[in-house]
Amino acid sequence: MAIELQVYTYAPGFALFNVLGTPPAAPTGCAAAALSAGINRVTWTDAAEDETAFVVERAPDSGGSPGTWTVIAAAVAADSEQYDDAAAAPGQAYWYRVKARNPAGDSDYSTAGAAVTTKSAPAITWVSPPAGAVPAGIALQVSATATDADDGALAVALEESTDGGETWSSVGASPQIRTVSGDTRWRATATDTDDDSAQSIRAVTVGEAVAGGRPGINRGLITTR
Repeated sequence: MAIELQVYTYAPGFALFNVLGTPPAAPTGCAAAALSAGINRVTWTDAAEDETAFVVERAPDSGGSPGTWTVIAAAVAADSEQYDDAAAAPGQAYWYRVKARNPAGDSDYSTAGAAVTTKSAPAITWVSPPAGAVPAGIALQVSATATDADDGALAVALEESTDGGETWSSVGASPQIRTVSGDTRWRATATDTDDDSAQSIRAVTVGEAVAGGRPGINRGLITTR
């Protein structure tokens, strides 16, 4: 194993040698797994006893091979064997690799672990009511749907606030029929099997009361006498 030296020459025939030692052994067994929405966990086996830190790099998948490598953590603590990448883009596939370092230099890279696709949080879509102004005393159909890349369609829980979002009360699963007398907000929440959740808010403002007329439905509005 090579020994790295620093050589300082002060005058012809005189030099000072500083023995730095050797770079650490390369980590082994690098792998990655999608932990939750936007977070991937990178693991490896520490094969050295003299590292002072680990460097973790990430590359986007490019046709089944790593693209351009970028350092995402330059000083993971010595003796560590995992790192959580919390800046991964949902739905993007990434490759990871790790190397160890000490004052003598850097180890070789670990073998890049197979690409992993970052999980996405559920996506919520409002069906009704339309955002904006509605008449007072009107019955609204409050409806939202949610989907997840892994779980498909998800149940949506609805909450209601009549004080600008300061307090919320549960009104049940979507859809619901709600009668409004003042400005109202609804909050939709969906959670997948990995406990990743998403929320979305729909708000309406209330204007003049509805005049008498035949019941009907219009873009999520249900008018009553």
